Amino acid sequence: MIQNIRFNDTTNMLVGLQDSKMLVWCYPSTIYVDSDLLQRTIIDKEIGDFGKSPTLVSFVGNHVTVRRVDGSLISAGVSPFPAALHAYVEKSKWDHALRLCRHIRDEKLWATLAAMAAYAKNLNTAEIAYGAIDEAEKVQLLGEIRSNPNKDVRSADLSVFCGNAQDAEGLLLQSGHIFRAIMLNITLFRWDRALELATKHKMHVDTVLGYRQRYLEEFEKKETHPKFLQYASEVEVDWDTINERITAEYEREKNK
Repeated sequence: MIQNIRFNDTTNMLVGLQDSKMLVWCYPSTIYVDSDLLQRTIIDKEIGDFGKSPTLVSFVGNHVTVRRVDGSLISAGVSPFPAALHAYVEKSKWDHALRLCRHIRDEKLWATLAAMAAYAKNLNTAEIAYGAIDEAEKVQLLGEIRSNPNKDVRSADLSVFCGNAQDAEGLLLQSGHIFRAIMLNITLFRWDRALELATKHKMHVDTVLGYRQRYLEEFEKKETHPKFLQYASEVEVDWDTINERITAEYEREKNK
């Protein structure tokens, strides 16, 4: 159980006390970027000499001040490298940030940089940092996102990567990528929303119905949703037509 916490005076770092350990969250915003990485960005340090029921007083620079139960103050040092990383990223000095991580060779520092880069939408740095912590699947995904020539779609895909599907849909709709927004909801199995967008914009209703049918067939289920039953009786699902239209959409996207 975390007893108390303090933010750093100059960076987005957080310190807390838990049992006999001091925990430092190098980049708390990781929870909003890639929650799988959060534990890998936490530095823990044994604090047995703090005694029973210590209280955090401050987190200034690379020093944490703790008050023991008898009222005396004790200072503990924190690695200076996460703060240095924050300073580089704040000034968009990504090359410096990469050099620091390569020099220190610490997984927690690399994980922190990966989250920072993903948040800042710096795909190249994020790809390198994720590769350094052996996240091959995410490296591949980031590479696919980076290779997309359309800036709006890249931003939306990165929002999905960071777990912000709602933001991604908003970006796609705002930039006129209705088809992409529909496909996003299909991919996330948000069938009602996919159908809502398709019917509202009068496009790809058959695409939504087709993927919905495949989904149900895979799980050996029958359609019971009233809206899908209604449109299934009105709209023909022909995969040759659907695939041609999808190909045309991607070609159109390249020319935007």
